[in-house]
Amino acid sequence: MTLTFARESLIAIREEAEPLLRREWEAASEDRELFPYDPNWVLYAALEKAGSIRFFTMRDAVLLGYIGFYVSWNAHSQRLRTATSDVWWVEPSARFGGASMRLVTYAETALAEEGVRVAHIQTNERHPAPARMLEHSGHRLVGHLWSKNLGVEFHA
Repeated sequence: MTLTFARESLIAIREEAEPLLRREWEAASEDRELFPYDPNWVLYAALEKAGSIRFFTMRDAVLLGYIGFYVSWNAHSQRLRTATSDVWWVEPSARFGGASMRLVTYAETALAEEGVRVAHIQTNERHPAPARMLEHSGHRLVGHLWSKNLGVEFHA
């Protein structure tokens, strides 16, 4: 297997990415009623156009994985540009030999080349392997993300 890595437009590869995005949601979503699978493709397109999102892919002829980041300037430190992960998935058949870490490293290198200083990558507590992988590669845990349903109905 020869893996290649690239920055791609999520909108341009939407049809190819959609099955992987759904598998990621199925594996990670703890409360499917609260967080139904319903990507906002109009918002993704607007974020791409504004330069606020980056999508990196891993392929061996077909799409095997991706990691996407929101990129922004930090309001607390005006010279600090950050990236926060949005989506991250590697097909189980491609999780070998450090492939997932190679994807992350590719993305982080590309982000650094455009001036991003800090990358925040979210993991799911139900799946501890990615967190261990990040820890072993020099990432550090800097906090916890807490979630609460506020009972507001979905917007139309």
